[in-house]
Amino acid sequence: MIGSARLALFGLLVGLVSPQARVVSATVNASTANVGTLNATALYSPTAPASVPLGRTVSLSWTPSSPQNGNGYVVSGVNIGSNGAAPCPTASTSYAFVGGAAAASFTDATSLAGGTEGTYVCYLVRSGYQTSAPSTWTVDPVWASSDALPTAKTPIGFFPNLLALANGGTAGRIDAGDTIVMTFDQAVDTASVPGISFICASVTTSTIYLGITGGVLTCPTAATVGLLTGMTLASLLSADGRYAASGTWSNGNATLTITVGALSVGWQTVRIAAGTESFQAASTMTSATGAAPVCRTVICRPTTTTQP
Repeated sequence: MIGSARLALFGLLVGLVSPQARVVSATVNASTANVGTLNATALYSPTAPASVPLGRTVSLSWTPSSPQNGNGYVVSGVNIGSNGAAPCPTASTSYAFVGGAAAASFTDATSLAGGTEGTYVCYLVRSGYQTSAPSTWTVDPVWASSDALPTAKTPIGFFPNLLALANGGTAGRIDAGDTIVMTFDQAVDTASVPGISFICASVTTSTIYLGITGGVLTCPTAATVGLLTGMTLASLLSADGRYAASGTWSNGNATLTITVGALSVGWQTVRIAAGTESFQAASTMTSATGAAPVCRTVICRPTTTTQP
């Protein structure tokens, strides 16, 4: 009789505790707090994530969750290809685990940050909770915030991602006052780019050599900044044109503006026809952080259809 009473009492306790245990599991993983018999806590996502490429790594930071009810943050990522204008995925299932962080910053030195240069990666940052320290996480923690999906997009590698030509003299000709602007995805080690005194327009190859030394009647075959190709060049007697030029760094040494000066060698200023001009950086150029060599493949050659 006494044993039967004890068994009935145990069954009653199980019936009371089990629903409460299920509430704890749900609310820890929920986006908003729910009221339960036990004190349940929700996880909230951080805000304003930002990412910056540094050589062949990526530095991420964000505004901490408020309140931060977890014990760290989980960083996930996905490569979205070479279209930098493409939006980041909106589903957390589209992202793969990258790492865990206890504070509001993280450096990605994985194969994701070291992936195909000229492509872009989207990072997702969420609050997380697991009994182990975030630095030891190798997969998503047991619980992660889901009230928001804060993402940041980052170019991968060191490469030029913008080319702009502007006319400052006679339209359709390369002449004094024209500008050539190249912007890189991160700061350039300006010591890897010698001073710019001349550019040269090769009519026979329709190539503009940016930053040259030497070259009297014809253009040299190397350039300290890089090459512009794609638009057809022409001149009297098909003579090459060498111009005085100067270069100015701005935007934290991520943008180089070359200003064309007077024609110094050639019969006349070179004509330039409509088309698509692309820029290939010189192989000697490196990033300011990490001394990463510049990407020179087709995917890393920005273009423009605007004539100088």
